[in-house]
Amino acid sequence: MAAVQTTALVGLALAALPVGMALLAGLPLFAFALLYVLFEGAGVRLLLPGILIYVLFICVPVGLYHAFRKVAGAPSGVFRLPGAIWFGVGTVVALTLGQAALLTESGWIFWLFFLMAAALPPLTALALAAHRLGTVTTWRRVMAGVLSGSLLSTQLTLLLGVLVSILAYLLVLPLREVVAHLLASKSLEDLFYSPALVLLMVQVAVVAPIVEELTKPLAAFLLAKRLRGPAEAFLVGMAGGVGFAILENMLYEAAGARVWAHIAALRGMGGVLHPLNAGLVALGWYGVRHGVPGAWGRLLGLYGLAVGIHALWNGGLVVLYSGIGVYFFGEGTWQLSIYGVGQPGVVMVFMVLEALALWRLLFLVTARLRGPEQPELAPLLALHLEQPRRLAVWATGVLVLLVPLGALYGPLLARYGEHLRPFR
Repeated sequence: MAAVQTTALVGLALAALPVGMALLAGLPLFAFALLYVLFEGAGVRLLLPGILIYVLFICVPVGLYHAFRKVAGAPSGVFRLPGAIWFGVGTVVALTLGQAALLTESGWIFWLFFLMAAALPPLTALALAAHRLGTVTTWRRVMAGVLSGSLLSTQLTLLLGVLVSILAYLLVLPLREVVAHLLASKSLEDLFYSPALVLLMVQVAVVAPIVEELTKPLAAFLLAKRLRGPAEAFLVGMAGGVGFAILENMLYEAAGARVWAHIAALRGMGGVLHPLNAGLVALGWYGVRHGVPGAWGRLLGLYGLAVGIHALWNGGLVVLYSGIGVYFFGEGTWQLSIYGVGQPGVVMVFMVLEALALWRLLFLVTARLRGPEQPELAPLLALHLEQPRRLAVWATGVLVLLVPLGALYGPLLARYGEHLRPFR
């Protein structure tokens, strides 16, 4: 019954695609409008073709394929993915070649790398979890998660986000005066008395985590009664996070067309965020749907953890973009220098550390979910670099990647390095 409900909901989402496309083009409305002005509307030229390719040539065929097989009574295959290292390497290749295609105006081939850069980072996290948990679920259930995350969760997030945004802004806005006076710092007062930045922080660091962590693991909630254990629930929940992340990555990468590769790299660094959080909340829903004692408390705890992780990450992004705006646009905003390092550098270090912590958390969760009967895990990379031939092949491959990467980004980094000085 749950599988039929999921198939029906995915079909409903496909039928509502025209509405969803119109809504996604403006999500979030105020942030996208700001980026549209800053980047002269280039975001629309990147976003709409990217979403059309993903929805029409990937989501629709995959959804129809699994729906027809379900109706025909055909069993679904065991879910397996290549090693996570290949998805990581693919991300680097997509960023490098995509930036080259964008600079040389190579046309349609850029869209392939645009989609790869959006999809491969979250798929890296899913591949790692699938490798560590073993064959615990099927392709049909994973694809139900991906499709619901892309086509249903995004639309539910839009609908719920409007109401929650209004409530959150009304609650948080009065606190800016209290906090600013308590800290008694001119620079921080500028931050809290900037209505645009307050609105952005409320939307991105408060509203988005609260709403998104509810909607992403939709398939895991609907299929919870049919799932065969917490490990499968975690993977199906992660799949929902992957689908959500793909569309969100395309949105933000398209909004900054001039610095596409930089935004894509930053989004890729946090590629584990959406899948991991959706998997954690799916674990909570699994316990509730199966009547596990104390399941509601566990669900609230896991949901709170996911919201907190998400809020830290999004808040860091807002502060980072605000600081970079000081360098390049010269607008008045808050300033900070720690041991001579400018605020963007400090925030970048924080975000790298948080990303490493999230990957570590994924390792810990999957280790807890692995069944005792499963075989020992092989080394994550298993490159066997002690063999001279393998070492030579990998060294050549790294060289082939690094040389064009340096040629592309060297001048850009040198130019940006001139701005990396402490605030005064």
